[in-house]
Amino acid sequence: MDGKTREVFTVFLASPGDLEPERQKAREARDRLNRGLAGQLGLFVELICWEETGPSSGPPQDALNPDVDRCHLFVGLLWESWGEPTREYTSGFEEEYSRADKRRQESGAPDIWLYFKEIDDRRVNDPGPQLKKVVQFRQEREQSKDHFFREFGDENQFAEIFYDRLIQYLMGKKGTGAPAVRGEALAVQKPESLGPQREPP
Repeated sequence: MDGKTREVFTVFLASPGDLEPERQKAREARDRLNRGLAGQLGLFVELICWEETGPSSGPPQDALNPDVDRCHLFVGLLWESWGEPTREYTSGFEEEYSRADKRRQESGAPDIWLYFKEIDDRRVNDPGPQLKKVVQFRQEREQSKDHFFREFGDENQFAEIFYDRLIQYLMGKKGTGAPAVRGEALAVQKPESLGPQREPP
């Protein structure tokens, strides 16, 4: 922090255990933003992943749900795993997404982005029960077009598209142009609509 008061912008990152490299890339993007652009915009980006959540006297999901309920942006990541069941849902991811989606329908927040890591065709043709749930969820989102979603190839591509989109999103929220960040040249682009959409892969 630079000693100035910043507005905290909270991002909740929901993902099963098979995407740890992508979660690490998201942390690096957060740190990079907080060192540069976010500070210039008067923001501090808080990123919440399940690894950082403290111990709870009850089920682990009970410690995560309050963070889902207060986040400004919900980012979901899925690959081949759907996750472990909770008391009421087939996985922690499903519970987190359902809470965020219900809250958005009721209040208009949080914004929801979904990222799907590419799956080998052989796995899609012979999926187990975990991957079947992922494929079904993705098909439902593609049909409904209710939230932004994007496919990516690996953690490095995810890092690039997540960082770039978050820059444009934060600039759109603050209604500003694109400043230079620590010597990096940012393309000046009109911030894209923050409503549900799908970008081409």
